[in-house]
Amino acid sequence: MVTWICSVVSDPDDQEFLIELYEEFQELMFSVARRYNNNWMSCEDIVQESILRIIDKLDVLRRKQRSVQAAYIAMVVRNIAINMLKHEDVIKARAAEVSEHEPTALTLDEILIARENAEALVQALQRLSTAEQLLLEGKYMLEYSDTYLAKQIGCQPKSVRMKLTRARRHALQEMQKIIKGEELS
Repeated sequence: MVTWICSVVSDPDDQEFLIELYEEFQELMFSVARRYNNNWMSCEDIVQESILRIIDKLDVLRRKQRSVQAAYIAMVVRNIAINMLKHEDVIKARAAEVSEHEPTALTLDEILIARENAEALVQALQRLSTAEQLLLEGKYMLEYSDTYLAKQIGCQPKSVRMKLTRARRHALQEMQKIIKGEELS
């Protein structure tokens, strides 16, 4: 740690004072850090980060008594440790969010049900009127705009949403009939 301190601080007087502080309060710094984190490497990170913060206040610390220096150093280490814990919590929360949104592999049953539903949808679409087929295929498969679809079926663009709603309902009813029919056979 002493060589690290020497590499961080360029002024020889500051180096000497900071090394003295570190040697005198090293046990205090690690003791405070261990209250918040039992991992030795994390404690070292906490102490190093604390030293970086202390460097900014060397001029003020030189004029203070040892008890004030000790209290300040303990407070800095405590604050750094708490901030690192908060940061770890944020990282864990984000990792949990990401893992929740990861797609999970489908089971064999889910694959079979999806395939059956897809087959039922194809059959249901064939039972719909030409206009309903055009609307559903145009909107959801070909991604046509409402204006284009309105021209194709001969209505106002404002009416396309309602016609799509009716076509979806009709397709769902036909799918349910097909699925019930398969269950009965």
